[in-house]
Amino acid sequence: MLYSWNCFCSSLFINKFLPKSEKIRVISISRGYGQRDKGYRELADAVAKAVSENVFVITVSSNLHYSGFQILGACRQYNADPDDFDSYEPTLWERGEVIRNENPAEYRNRTLFPIGSRTYAGPTGTDSYEITYGGGISWAVPWCAGFYALCVQVKPDITPSEFIKAISSTHVPVSIEHNGRSYMFGNMVNPAGVISMIKG
Repeated sequence: MLYSWNCFCSSLFINKFLPKSEKIRVISISRGYGQRDKGYRELADAVAKAVSENVFVITVSSNLHYSGFQILGACRQYNADPDDFDSYEPTLWERGEVIRNENPAEYRNRTLFPIGSRTYAGPTGTDSYEITYGGGISWAVPWCAGFYALCVQVKPDITPSEFIKAISSTHVPVSIEHNGRSYMFGNMVNPAGVISMIKG
């Protein structure tokens, strides 16, 4: 928690000296935390300060600072088209829960971000790469941060609340089939829809 707090302080301090067009607009922390964690109050205060300065702070626990905005993820098969909403699946640890759930109300307001089938630098050499089917929720955080940065390029004065509203207004319901039944497990973020909405 101390590291996260120091990141905030450094970023917000640096921002005081940057020209308007080059200010830090988003901070990404791939970590979750709760009110019982040591240093939570300091971190919460730092997030509030960042938000007041129009800096979007994205963490695994974003719902603690942005009401109704929970970072969650969805996977897809390696060869599936990432632009096809039907190619996404629940994470491995959620699939059984989705199928067992007879009351999917909890899934209706969930927005999902791509976390699976990623290629990244491997540990065995400079030409080494790996691909992983299923990532954790922490993998959704940098994706969301990068997308927000793209949205800033489209609309430089965008605010976190506008971004969140655009995501929830354009996301696409996704489901899986199992034994002849369809099970909704959330709403996939719709980048093209978000961009179109913020363009006006």
